[in-house]
Amino acid sequence: MFQKISCAVFFSFLIVACAQKPAPGSPEAVAMAEKARQEQAIETVANTVKEIPDWYSDPKCQLEYVLCSTATATSPDMQMAVDTAIFDAKGATADKLTSLMSGKMKRFREQIGGQDDPQLYEETSRVASNLFVDVDLSGYRVTKQAVQPDGGRYRAYALVEYPIGEANKLLMDTVRRNKDLESRLRASDAYRELEEDVKRYRESKD
Repeated sequence: MFQKISCAVFFSFLIVACAQKPAPGSPEAVAMAEKARQEQAIETVANTVKEIPDWYSDPKCQLEYVLCSTATATSPDMQMAVDTAIFDAKGATADKLTSLMSGKMKRFREQIGGQDDPQLYEETSRVASNLFVDVDLSGYRVTKQAVQPDGGRYRAYALVEYPIGEANKLLMDTVRRNKDLESRLRASDAYRELEEDVKRYRESKD
């Protein structure tokens, strides 16, 4: 008697469960699938945020000596994820470097009274552009990187640094290729400060 009751209860639950499961392709089934996808996405984001390396969100770089940037990338291939993260971090650092050097060139122009000189503006702008090309080829250093699983893919993090001393050296070398421009910029205190900075940087490497 008890066994018959147990079987009846079991089949009742089974029938109810089947009745509650929507038919494949129905609006209800699509809605359930979308809800499950959103819940999975939320869980993935939560896990990603929880596992972010401390140095990614707070690099703690010695900003008086280096420019630094972080980046992250995902890929089914681990090396591709790492390479992309490094590439993106380099690009971000190059943007900061270009902004910094453009600011220096602006100070040079202001101190020699050349703000309204279109030729000087063009020459100094060209220097900043050429500097970006040179810096893009070398001088970066990957100081930290990490790889974590991310929903069947790899997520890579990278921290890239570029020494400001090297950037100053490249700036001065680029200016010196244009003798007329160098002779004009030498009148500014900012250019003399640049020469001193480069001198100290070279001595620190000896």
